[in-house]
Amino acid sequence: MLSGKTNSTRNLYVFLKELQTYKVTQSIVFALLSHYINESDGRKQRRLAKSIHGKMKRFTSFVMRTAFVSPKFEPSHFEDEFANQAEMIQSERLDDETIFDEFLRECDSGYGILDDEKFVERMKIQEMRDAKKIKRFLLGLNYDLQSDSEVINEYRCSVEHILPKAEKHWSAWKGFEDQKPSDWVHRIGNLTLLGQSDNKPGDSENRNFSRKKAGYRRSAIALTKELDRHTEWSPDAIDSRQGRLIQRSVKVWSF
Repeated sequence: MLSGKTNSTRNLYVFLKELQTYKVTQSIVFALLSHYINESDGRKQRRLAKSIHGKMKRFTSFVMRTAFVSPKFEPSHFEDEFANQAEMIQSERLDDETIFDEFLRECDSGYGILDDEKFVERMKIQEMRDAKKIKRFLLGLNYDLQSDSEVINEYRCSVEHILPKAEKHWSAWKGFEDQKPSDWVHRIGNLTLLGQSDNKPGDSENRNFSRKKAGYRRSAIALTKELDRHTEWSPDAIDSRQGRLIQRSVKVWSF
């Protein structure tokens, strides 16, 4: 039941995929799932499934939001707290729904990212350089747009920098003539994904945005296909797109 279809694309499978690289979360995930599996009363188990799904959703949102705003997710900051909370869950002292949320807010006291406005403020000029984190962020947004996830093999999709990373191409990007392109390359608004069937831009396409856009238009990834709406690429376009992506991320990783 926990992995069954819901009205949202965010189900147990998605939560586990997002948390899989953060080993410090395993104690809580194991405790929540064990609590469900060990309930022998069918009616109680059905009620428990909804409760645990909600806790998993909020727990994943806390972990992912923290990872997105931090250069590195520091497991040592949460190891003791997560282990103690897992013990509470396993001893069935977590009947009150507010206790788990209070626990997450205590974990968030040094970050402030569960507050939507503070999260948006932290993210509005954020850069991302780690390919795994970028994929996690963009895939989460794309699944919200495009539920037919079979289209995307996330192990074969790649991170794409719209303004190219290679300095040799920058002089041809007229929108950045009065800027340092290096200040914009790793901004969230300049990042997208290419699917396994998408053609990776070569030197010819990297000369300007209009050439790259032709390839984006044919992409199987909705988030990338959206780039066709832009007539040019500039710092203003990156800022604008970053704002839209962040607002969407508030919905995806909601608390």
